[in-house]
Amino acid sequence: MCIRDSLRTLHSTAFICATGIANCGQQPGDRLFLEPELVELMAKSADPSVLQYLWQRWHETVGSTVGPSLRRHTAISNAIARRNHFQDLGAVWRSLYRDANLQRTVESLWNQILPLYEQMHTYVRRVLYTRYPGSFNTSAVPVHLFGDMFASNWLPLYANSMPYPKISTASVWSDERLSNNCTVEYLLKIAEKFFLKIGLLPMTAQFWNSSIVRDKRDGHHNTMECQAESVDFFNRIDYAFKSCCGTYLARDFLTTFQHVGQVECAMICADQRLKFREDDKSGLREAIINMVVLTATAPLQLREMGLIREAPFERGSSLEAKEGLNFLYFTALQKLASLPFAYAADLY
Repeated sequence: MCIRDSLRTLHSTAFICATGIANCGQQPGDRLFLEPELVELMAKSADPSVLQYLWQRWHETVGSTVGPSLRRHTAISNAIARRNHFQDLGAVWRSLYRDANLQRTVESLWNQILPLYEQMHTYVRRVLYTRYPGSFNTSAVPVHLFGDMFASNWLPLYANSMPYPKISTASVWSDERLSNNCTVEYLLKIAEKFFLKIGLLPMTAQFWNSSIVRDKRDGHHNTMECQAESVDFFNRIDYAFKSCCGTYLARDFLTTFQHVGQVECAMICADQRLKFREDDKSGLREAIINMVVLTATAPLQLREMGLIREAPFERGSSLEAKEGLNFLYFTALQKLASLPFAYAADLY
């Protein structure tokens, strides 16, 4: 097994013991993996001590397990890059963009976005300070309180921090509103229906036969690697989707739509030469998919999918404006909050 595959396996199979359990090695029900248990627990827990335990224990476990292999992989990758006349692997990646000043360009873009991010951070910090009084007293917020293992997605905070919680459609992403319909098959079907509506292609029969999805509620999700993934087998008909879904339904919705979008891209490019069918390293394909998925989460589209049952608000009314602001805030918690994490990781 190559180092990269080993790293992926170590990351996906790492687990911690549930709170209050000293030794859980032989008890599968007491073992908490990142996907989907820890993601869900971090998103739903309102106990700061539990959040801190989950965050700290998982990072300690993964750091000690993955660290040596990651350092070796980095050293080998940098050595290969230098043999090919690059400073390091980072220089290889940056060369794909054909911008000699890429780092300055990205820094400039980040500085343009920073004021908006700081406003959102200030708003969220006040919400968290009210929710967890005494947990912190500085401008910095303890990372575990964001409800995400990497603080790169603040969506778990939406229900308790949306600007207008009394708007009737505000709770569309709550488990109660989605739980009756939100099976994995249902999410895949409405994702396919959405892409068909905008003129794209239906999923192939092979997609439905080959896709593998484990539901947390069926008790068998730990028998496979749970990181969501879409697969193109490069024969123009075989595609698949693999995921472990839990009961954190907003995340499952977004993940499913993003990966069905990736399959759509693969099908659209199926008749191109192999070089043009491979994933675009510049991130262009991902940007297009994210833009389309963003459209799918708009109130208008959610109504058409049946996820919002209330009639639309009167056009131009204050209620419509408030619903729109809730939607923009929902989007910012996903997209805007992820930028500092991604930027810091790339700088590292």
